[in-house]
Amino acid sequence: RALITHLDQKHGVDRRRIFVTGISNGGFMSLRVACEMSDLVRAVAAVTAQMPAGSLEKCRPARPVAVLFINGTEDPLVPYEGGVVKVFGRERGQILSTEESVEFWQQQNRCRSQTASRALPDADPADGSRVEEIDFDQCEKGVRVRLLKVFGGGHTWPGGMQYLRAERVGRTNLDLDAARVIWDFFRSWP
Repeated sequence: RALITHLDQKHGVDRRRIFVTGISNGGFMSLRVACEMSDLVRAVAAVTAQMPAGSLEKCRPARPVAVLFINGTEDPLVPYEGGVVKVFGRERGQILSTEESVEFWQQQNRCRSQTASRALPDADPADGSRVEEIDFDQCEKGVRVRLLKVFGGGHTWPGGMQYLRAERVGRTNLDLDAARVIWDFFRSWP
């Protein structure tokens, strides 16, 4: 809240279009912001992150928040299926599965049903991964919940560089540019 206030005072902020995104811990932070600051934030995007176990009872957003998840099914640090987060051998807490996290936000936003599921073009077959987009857009106040399920993807930023060996963090999907996808998701709000 203090950062948003500071940026607004210094640069001016369209308070109807505040968005938050991040990868890994930044993704977890984005989801927490959606829980605690829905009065300020319209949409969040979490990359390689899910809801922490035990957080659901505390997460009661005052209004619907659009949520985008981009998670790899072979993330060795933040497991897609949930469980214990392990960062280079150290346990960092328990998380829900990606599907449970998506379902939670569907319920919070009172989404009626899944409206679309489609395989995205496999633009780079050599990257060993592919993407399925799952949309829930019949939600309260016109928000949506979207999952980009990166089959074979790791703890990486799709469209980014392979910052560590795939044996350590998993593969980087090159079929989409996560920054562009996130911006398109955010700018779709009037």
